[in-house]
Amino acid sequence: MLKSVRKIIKKKKFTIYGFILRLVPSFVLVLLCFHLFGRVLVAPLLPLFSREIELLHPWCHVENMSRETGGGRDIIVCRATIHRNAEKETIRSLNTKLSGGIETSFLYIHPIIIYSLIFAWPSLTFKNRMKAVLISLPLLVAVELIDIPVTLAATHFNEPYILENSGEYSVVYPIGTLQVFWNHVMNNGGRQFLALLVSIIAIAPFHIRYDKSAFQQSEKKALQA
Repeated sequence: MLKSVRKIIKKKKFTIYGFILRLVPSFVLVLLCFHLFGRVLVAPLLPLFSREIELLHPWCHVENMSRETGGGRDIIVCRATIHRNAEKETIRSLNTKLSGGIETSFLYIHPIIIYSLIFAWPSLTFKNRMKAVLISLPLLVAVELIDIPVTLAATHFNEPYILENSGEYSVVYPIGTLQVFWNHVMNNGGRQFLALLVSIIAIAPFHIRYDKSAFQQSEKKALQA
């Protein structure tokens, strides 16, 4: 029985080293793919981002959201107009033009981590890797929606929402401060955490099944010994 346990431990160590060796080239290839073809991911998400910003800031109308390149930069730019005030109508705030941008590479952080882990993960057949990719797709869209639009809104469209000064009154909006807090979380490891969580959810169904079958086999061998 002790011999079988040692064999399992040795096999686990080999799997960990193999995973690390596969992870580096997997990361490089996925990184290169998103650098060359990342725009395919950006285009379908922009209308969703626009709609979410309008939901977060009902007084804003998003006129245009697009990916712009030039001067060595690749950014997602959002242009909006304030068409009504959050608390009460004020001439100063109406028809104010707002614009803001975020580096397009922020959009690639989640999928680069997710697919690097999925393609490098040990004990997965090609078919199951593709299944894991399909499982991750709706989750990837979900994490992008709770990241990029909130970051844009908190950074560029949140000033009239957090603190509005008009005449003699000043109003603080709690949901605006929540957006700023979430933005800080995303910029300080939150994106990486969400990507890791999605990877675990996508891989877990196959990994748990393999662990169960491996345990049953080792248990049978131990009983026979």
